[in-house]
Amino acid sequence: MSCLRGKSLTDISNALDKKSFTFAPSVDGTFLRSDPEVMITDLAKDDNSTKELEFLNVDLMLGLNNMEGGAHVALLWAERLNTTYNEFNVSRADIRNIVVPIAIKRTFGSNISQAITQTVNFQYNDVTGTDDPQRLRQRVVDLFTDIDVAAPLVRTGNVHELLGQGSTYLYQFSEPLNLTQTPVWLSGANRADDVHFLFGFSERGLQFVNHVTGFTPTVEQRVLSTRLIKMISKFARTGYV
Repeated sequence: MSCLRGKSLTDISNALDKKSFTFAPSVDGTFLRSDPEVMITDLAKDDNSTKELEFLNVDLMLGLNNMEGGAHVALLWAERLNTTYNEFNVSRADIRNIVVPIAIKRTFGSNISQAITQTVNFQYNDVTGTDDPQRLRQRVVDLFTDIDVAAPLVRTGNVHELLGQGSTYLYQFSEPLNLTQTPVWLSGANRADDVHFLFGFSERGLQFVNHVTGFTPTVEQRVLSTRLIKMISKFARTGYV
């Protein structure tokens, strides 16, 4: 800590890896002694009773929205591709030459083989050659949904299920909020759209959302919120759903 405190803001900023997302975990050797997946797997193999290993033996519920990657379209890619969030006109060439290479570099660094880049492009580009705008938009959303949320959650769930004693659940939420600023082409639950459902559309929260976006939940959405809360509450009490 004394070394860190002695550095200037410029030194610290220059030392940061600008190729990584700012919300990625940092392996500092103390709080995270190594990669979390490797650390937990090794601990389970050694059968040690440690704080880290306790994670494997608690009941775990993981959840994600089906359009988590929509936030990236708004925050990064619309401007980078010289389009707007509402239109988001993206081509196959954009995905192949810009989106996929930058996504891989920011996630894994520079030392990635061309074969991996080509494989990711094949998976997340429209190889049919139809240039359907809706399909291409969805491919970009799918890519960042998987990078940011889906892949890490599935890996975490697999480790917990295979090596632990607790129950493991993974759910996907897809009910859209239909906010006024949500583009018409984004059909599903964007990043954090589930929050209001999880907290039962509190009056305070609704006042803010209605003022900003004009949103009012439907009867069906309130029913879904109640069911979601009951499911999570039952899991918290029993470890099952």
